[in-house]
Amino acid sequence: MLTPHKSRISTGSRAGLLLPLLAVAALVGVAPFIAALRGSFLHDYFGRISPAGLDNYRYILGDKAFSYSLNITVLWAVLQTALTVSFGLLIAYRLWRRGKRGRLLHVAVLVPWGVPVYIAVPVWRALIHGDGEPFNLLLQPLWGFLFPLVVSVWLTLPASVFILYSGFKKIGRRMMEAAALDGADDRTIAFRICFPQLREILLSVVLINFVKALKEFNVVFLMTAGGPPLLQGITERYIIGATTTLSVFLYDLFTASTDYGVSSAFSVLLSLVVITATMIYLIGRSHNSRSAKRLLLGLPVVVQLLTGGVLALPLAALYLLVLWRPGLLSRLIGLHLLVMGVLLFFRGFPAGLQPAVAVSLAVWLIERRDRRRRHGRTGNRRPAILKTAWRGSQLVLPAAMIAAAASMVLALLWLSFSGLDAVTFDSLMPPAAGLRAYRLAFGAERIHKYFYNSFLVAISTALLLPFIAFPAAWVIARGRGKTGALILATVQLLGTVSGMHALIPLYIIFRSMGVINTYIPLVLIYLEHSFVFSLFTMSAFLRNLPPSLREAALLEGAGPVYYLRKVLMPLSRPVLFATMIVAFLGAWNGFLPALLFIRDDWKYTIGVKIYTFVGSIASGSPQWSVFAASSVINLLILLLLFQLMKRYGGSTALVELEE
Repeated sequence: MLTPHKSRISTGSRAGLLLPLLAVAALVGVAPFIAALRGSFLHDYFGRISPAGLDNYRYILGDKAFSYSLNITVLWAVLQTALTVSFGLLIAYRLWRRGKRGRLLHVAVLVPWGVPVYIAVPVWRALIHGDGEPFNLLLQPLWGFLFPLVVSVWLTLPASVFILYSGFKKIGRRMMEAAALDGADDRTIAFRICFPQLREILLSVVLINFVKALKEFNVVFLMTAGGPPLLQGITERYIIGATTTLSVFLYDLFTASTDYGVSSAFSVLLSLVVITATMIYLIGRSHNSRSAKRLLLGLPVVVQLLTGGVLALPLAALYLLVLWRPGLLSRLIGLHLLVMGVLLFFRGFPAGLQPAVAVSLAVWLIERRDRRRRHGRTGNRRPAILKTAWRGSQLVLPAAMIAAAASMVLALLWLSFSGLDAVTFDSLMPPAAGLRAYRLAFGAERIHKYFYNSFLVAISTALLLPFIAFPAAWVIARGRGKTGALILATVQLLGTVSGMHALIPLYIIFRSMGVINTYIPLVLIYLEHSFVFSLFTMSAFLRNLPPSLREAALLEGAGPVYYLRKVLMPLSRPVLFATMIVAFLGAWNGFLPALLFIRDDWKYTIGVKIYTFVGSIASGSPQWSVFAASSVINLLILLLLFQLMKRYGGSTALVELEE
């Protein structure tokens, strides 16, 4: 029998197998930050470059629009995270407790996950805004902020629900049965037994949602395109709307500016915001060390100095005390909230918001988790407000999810069969009902051409993925623990910090390569986005393969590439097809990269083409019926492709080998 060190992959082979993945990750994940940092010190007028020094940063920070947009972004992230995690926890508990009886709710949760964002958000816009009555998302800032927030929560709920649902499934039912025999009701079982056991998962879900919410673009852009202007948001150079988050602000700046250096500087600033949130996420997941704890407690100081305005120094000085007296953090957060309330009263929204409060709350949440873990506390106390709302939430939330899913699907069908482009849902049957929209979609609009474009991008992504990710997954599975963990952590970090701030510098990179208005950037971006899921899934599968396979191949003289291609890939067909399906669907449903990198109408992917039928909320003459008909066809094609691809991922010869 071969010794373990002889079955390991040599250093040269390991480097060769990792090279394709590292090349794509470097180009799509690392290069944008380097390019943005370099470009932020230059003037770039459509390729005419000259030194700028700090002019671009002074241009952005010299106007209050950046701080206003940052305040809106943090408020959006805090509210979306709080609502998503709270509702997700209650819905996941309901699904777990009801089991098979909760199938209808299960389907309702799957609907926002299965419908692409470029279809779901415009449908909700038609339902809510309609003809501007009674809610006008163009003129009413309050509704222009709240309704996109609700839609965003609805779209992000499924991921949180199923993560928490998997956590509930690990809870033993004996303790619950014993509590029920002692007379405990469902609410008591939830708060005293179940929820405390999900504390670690809950913290991860909170931090993941917060980082994602900070980068939100698609929902805001498709729903309100920045929202109705705020009176306090009118500055010397810009007009900030109710939902002008940093990503939307950067996109507007990029599309309107003639100097890409300004966009690069803005990308750097937005990257700092996202990196700060990512640091909280990574430190929150890790085990405590003295240096990590001090770094975590120092984050509110840095954020307050950058965003605190006239009160930056005094409040930052108070936060410095927390480094030596961590117990003061909760009191300081209360004081900061009081100060923010006073500022909102006198200075208005968004000038009075204090983003450092959100960072402090996240740090306090992590510190509280660690204190409870050290002292062995179970957290059995039930908040009074949740005790009061428990019964209502267990009835209202499932009903709301089912009603929302049904409303979205019925509205889409109603619009697709309508003979008019009106969005006043005042009758059960659409006006002039018929197949006019479907005929227009295939006739004048030639929608099949755009389906072909999306298929070309998606199938290219799916076919390239195994040749790039699978060799790297084998290195992770066969290598030492630290090497695999480092590769996975790096890929996960690059995926966490990606967003609009990375796509703008990527545009400049791909422009210099001459591949703008081609599908090459799209395929590379979608490949990089699929790496995290693929590497985790493939490496976990490969670790479970019997070592005798590798030993037999070595005895036959098979090299790493031959063994990988002739033995491992055929045996790994199910997991390969699973990751390829995920990559295919991710590329097919992609919207933002195609919106940025494709210029010619006839090259649009289906997502961008469907968007052009209705445009932004201020667009004139939207083609709602053609939009809906194309969306229905798109969903049917996705379902068909999924079923066809799933059929080919069956069992392999590995089953016979295991038997």
